[in-house]
Amino acid sequence: MATERQLNILNEIVDIYVKNGEPVSSAQVLEKINNIKISSATIRNEMVVLDEEGYLYKLDEKFSRTSGRIPSNKAYEHYLKYIKTNPRSILTIKKKLDEILKKRKDNIDILLEEALELINESTNTLTISVDNSFSNKLIDIKIYKITSDKAMLIIISSNGEVIKKELDLNKNTFKDFETVVNLLAKRLINIPIDDLEKNSNLLKEVISLKINGIEDKFQEIIKTMFSKIINQNSKYTGMNNLISKENSNIEKQIKSIFKMIENNSIWELLDKKNSIKSNNSEIFIDIDLIDGISIVNKKIHYGNKNKELTILGSKNQDYEKLFSMLEYLDKIVKESW
Repeated sequence: MATERQLNILNEIVDIYVKNGEPVSSAQVLEKINNIKISSATIRNEMVVLDEEGYLYKLDEKFSRTSGRIPSNKAYEHYLKYIKTNPRSILTIKKKLDEILKKRKDNIDILLEEALELINESTNTLTISVDNSFSNKLIDIKIYKITSDKAMLIIISSNGEVIKKELDLNKNTFKDFETVVNLLAKRLINIPIDDLEKNSNLLKEVISLKINGIEDKFQEIIKTMFSKIINQNSKYTGMNNLISKENSNIEKQIKSIFKMIENNSIWELLDKKNSIKSNNSEIFIDIDLIDGISIVNKKIHYGNKNKELTILGSKNQDYEKLFSMLEYLDKIVKESW
């Protein structure tokens, strides 16, 4: 088990690595902690132990001649658990956020949008923000006959979203679908949007008793339509910042990111047992979902809204700066509301 001194050295190694992206040598660590009486040889020995403990690793000699080490996911987990923010490191950014606040204090949504653009630009990240309104409910669900073999299903939320889906009746009659829709309307109207999928799943058994053979197909249709209502509240900022990073796998990573976002809330994907929670606030990080990409999550509450922020960037990014900025943004939003 690593000692306190070894873990302190580890934090310095990760800090150096996230800033330059190159394997870290004992000389670099010594230069960073020159106020502590410790030799380069001692640091090398401690790095060997950290290597054996699974916190560090060396690049294959075929690809690199350096003896420096790179932090493993285990190292990031330790670093992220104990990282402490340094407000002075983002003083300029905070001044810019304050300037945005003065101009946009009357509109928190615009304030957040402009602030996130600033954060993404300064950290080379992409943010997916989702507005989860506490008052957004299903207010109507109807089905209309178009032709003998087609119908139109319409779902309307209290926030004004209207989702349409054309259905092929196939072997079922329009009356079959109408029976199911009426059943859903009785149970789901005035239910919060976030609870719709859960409640519709509970109705699966009831639907199957009413119309045999329609439940699985219709269940999937309803689930897709509910997801569209939620995803209509999604906004993306910083895409250019993320794809401008030198990364040969970025196209594949972005496809993986959007596939997950389409099918799930990123918060549902995070296994809270495996994800890392920052000590300083409700910020969750996962560095295992997509290779080379870190996923940082933060929820900001104001009024009757819950803004879910999913920030994606390189695994070796400046977390200290990002965490500080998110915390400051949370603070000024709450003070402004």
